Amino acid sequence: MNEKVVQVSLTNSIYWNVHTFALIESGKVYDFDVGDKGQLGTELVAQDSERGTPEWVEIDLS
Repeated sequence: MNEKVVQVSLTNSIYWNVHTFALIESGKVYDFDVGDKGQLGTELVAQDSERGTPEWVEIDLS
């Protein structure tokens, strides 16, 4: 990610896993998530239980 982050949103619930979203200046959204159920349409590598690097979520808010 070579763009400036303009907003960060953290989510947490007793029913869902934690997700962290970053909105960048171009309007794209990235997430850092547990995602063990494929909630955002991305899959984890077999041995991983969470993602520490940003993954682009195909939502464009521009």
